[in-house]
Amino acid sequence: MSDSTPIIQYADSSGNRAYAYTHWKAITGVPQVLIDAINKGFPSGDSGGKSVASVLLVSPNGTNFKLTVNDDGRLITTKVTT
Repeated sequence: MSDSTPIIQYADSSGNRAYAYTHWKAITGVPQVLIDAINKGFPSGDSGGKSVASVLLVSPNGTNFKLTVNDDGRLITTKVTT
């Protein structure tokens, strides 16, 4: 998809935001870490195309979370305490 893709947002019958097939830039509230990953690859976790065991995410208040996946494909976040 290119940057020339139209950005389309609509509300469903309950008033919830919904998106048609559109560009990711149309979605409000996308975390900056995801925007960076889409644009450049994960800043400290770029695997060069290889698998990685986990990804470190930082919440807006600075809390660190480790993102992993189980054998069923379920994503798991774990708060990282120091």
